[in-house]
Amino acid sequence: MKRILAFALSLCIAVGAVPELSNYVPDMAINASAEDVSYSFDSSTGTLTISGTGAMQDYVEGGESAPWNIYYGKVKEVVIGSGVTHIGIRAFAGFDTITTVTISDSVTSIGEKAFTYCTNLSTLTLPDTITTIGDSAFSNCEKLTSVTMPKALTSLGEHAFGSCVGLKNITFPDCNASIGAYAFCLCTSLQFVTLGNGSISIGEMAFIFCSSLWLVTVENGLTSIGDYAFSGCSDLGGFVLPRSVTSVGIGAFSGCSSMGYFTVRNPNCYIADSATTISHGYNSEIQRYYFDGTIYCYSGSTAQAYAEKYGYSYKLRSDTTPGDADLNDVVDAIDASLVLTHYSLTSTGKSGVITDENSLGAADYDGNEVIDARDASAILTYYADQSVNKT
Repeated sequence: MKRILAFALSLCIAVGAVPELSNYVPDMAINASAEDVSYSFDSSTGTLTISGTGAMQDYVEGGESAPWNIYYGKVKEVVIGSGVTHIGIRAFAGFDTITTVTISDSVTSIGEKAFTYCTNLSTLTLPDTITTIGDSAFSNCEKLTSVTMPKALTSLGEHAFGSCVGLKNITFPDCNASIGAYAFCLCTSLQFVTLGNGSISIGEMAFIFCSSLWLVTVENGLTSIGDYAFSGCSDLGGFVLPRSVTSVGIGAFSGCSSMGYFTVRNPNCYIADSATTISHGYNSEIQRYYFDGTIYCYSGSTAQAYAEKYGYSYKLRSDTTPGDADLNDVVDAIDASLVLTHYSLTSTGKSGVITDENSLGAADYDGNEVIDARDASAILTYYADQSVNKT
């Protein structure tokens, strides 16, 4: 496994290699046009504007370079105007003075390496019309701190945000998307990931070596988790697999040394048959991988069988709706308030307001047998997402 992780690390670094900018300087004025898309540069503000209708040209490696390369080192802001539908491959690769990118809602796709190594890019808003973000599109954008994915997103390319070392928060709304391999690898400052109710699949090594990641909030839409997807996420305290997840790849949670609980709500979820799939690490004294946390699962489930095979601790859950603390078949703000009230009392040594066994099980949203503020927050987040979807 160490060889696999070492190879993964080298691959993450390799796919984010610094792009070269051609010395080609076109014989063009500040305002120039190519077919239906044109550009203009305001030297007083450092704003490069792309306007027109249709797709921008792709600038593949070794081919024709973008005509605005003559302003390299001077561009501070990029504006993609209304009417433009596609941001070209390598269109702004290596423009390390860009701080802000504004994209109109006519854009539906972003090409490979379009903004790779824009190392000072800190402000980015992706319109909900974008369906495709290409490989390494925003890799090595070191100043990005938070990104919300488009609602129309269907495909996030390999290494799309890889090595964005300043990135702290990622949100996927209720989109139906596949997250490509290495998509967020080596995002070493990433702390929070939120996955909405859309159908989402996570590719292999997508979050590998995100060493600061400690909370992943998952709604009932995630379908699969690829090989080594969260490997090396050493701060990840726990993980809750909703019923929608059907498969977990080999080594998906290997090296998650802080993980105290792993909850599996789908009794038939496929869990790759390897001690590394859920593990804290390798113990050289006993010469095997180990997991000192607890797997929460249902009786007769694949998770129970997995835990028993590898000697991992497990506890069986009751079949109540997570979050429905008042057992009225509706998960809402009242449940969150009830859980928070219960926690505020029990945390000070007093008796809680929730006493029914089934209600206690539902209040423990993350399934780690501790009812706390995290459960209340997760329930409230779930309720808010559901409310938005109904409007």
